Amino acid sequence: MPLPAEVAELQTQTGLRLRALRDTARTLAPASRQSVPARFLLNLCKAAIVGLGTQLDSVDPADDPGDVQLMLQGVLRCAALIHLLLAFVSEPTLGRVSQAMGPPLERLARSVVKRSRMLIYYDWRPSNYSFRREFPVRLRRVLLQALTEDVEVPEEQWPPAAKVVPPVFAVLSLPASERENTLLHSTLAHEVGHALAEQRDFDAPPLPTHLEGDEAKRIVWNWQEELLADAWGIFLLGPAPLLSLMELSRHDAASDTHPCNHLRFTLMADCLRKNGFLDAAKPPVDLEWLSQHVDKALGRAACSQPSEEENSHFAQAHSHLHAQRGAMVDFVFGHPGAYRRATWDSEVSAEDGRHVLVSRILHCAPPDCVEPDMSQPHLGSILNAGWAVRRHPRTWKSFSSQFPADERHPEYGPLKRLNQLLLKAIEITSMRQAWREVSS
Repeated sequence: MPLPAEVAELQTQTGLRLRALRDTARTLAPASRQSVPARFLLNLCKAAIVGLGTQLDSVDPADDPGDVQLMLQGVLRCAALIHLLLAFVSEPTLGRVSQAMGPPLERLARSVVKRSRMLIYYDWRPSNYSFRREFPVRLRRVLLQALTEDVEVPEEQWPPAAKVVPPVFAVLSLPASERENTLLHSTLAHEVGHALAEQRDFDAPPLPTHLEGDEAKRIVWNWQEELLADAWGIFLLGPAPLLSLMELSRHDAASDTHPCNHLRFTLMADCLRKNGFLDAAKPPVDLEWLSQHVDKALGRAACSQPSEEENSHFAQAHSHLHAQRGAMVDFVFGHPGAYRRATWDSEVSAEDGRHVLVSRILHCAPPDCVEPDMSQPHLGSILNAGWAVRRHPRTWKSFSSQFPADERHPEYGPLKRLNQLLLKAIEITSMRQAWREVSS
């Protein structure tokens, strides 16, 4: 008995979609000429297209039409994912952020989880900075089902082709509208925090037992996940993720998935006290303004705190997690490898008493410590030096005065130059690190 007309039509559309994807993959540059992330993705997409084609060819007119329809809809969803990944490979402007921010962020993640791998791409749709947890999971499932016809096969019995997506593999996206704003990319450390939480079997702080109802517990779980990612961001980069979050969302109220900004800012400030950056008695060089800047942000965000009258679940979650801040901070900073104030202080120049990377930016040179007697700067130092220039009024005025004034957009020139300097510093630092790894 032939398939119903609507299922047969869906089968035809699915076949055309896969054929178009196959043709697109063939027209891209040979894998040997691609960068390592692009080559990995291109081979991955080709393998996935073959696997989906095998699923499509396995359709039998005698099969249950409902089962066939569900399978075809799943193939189309996976095809949409492959289309997005092929766009990453084929779009030359996408590689820039991957080459700049990708390797150093991946290196920091590996200091916590040894096998971490990640890809970062621009999302051209209206979007925010995101951790796309569904990408590797869906790709692995597609490949496994296509090659073994059984998603329950133990990993040690998988065929080699099914292992092309590593188990610790994170996909991060950032809005294309911010591609010229390297400072805001500090927010990616928060997204890396989500990946770390999934890639390692952490014994996170337990959920409270006194909360009533599944809804309240679900909200606490979601908020705790976001707060732990915030803490990991500070762990990896210091003040930069908090400063970028302040820039991106000043007065955001609580939702089912995210706590209010006041709670997030408070926890991140606790983390900065933990690693020494919020020392009011002896503030870090070139970051003396940081403590006052954080206090002002907390004051502005105070109105975002949920009340019992507005939403009792939000109010319960806020109260519980506010009390558990210390446990979450201790949990994250109990791991080795945190970026601490001692690293920042070690990079202060004895000659002029300024942080050496800030001095280099003020001289319009990439803050990459090219002097032979200086060690390679941490990614956190590069980004925090950029924030030190951008957020201190006197320092920003000194930097901006070197560029011709534009009455309509007075800060465009200085911001563009600052972005270029930071991006170049990150690229040079990554190249040096890669060279050292090859040499050793």
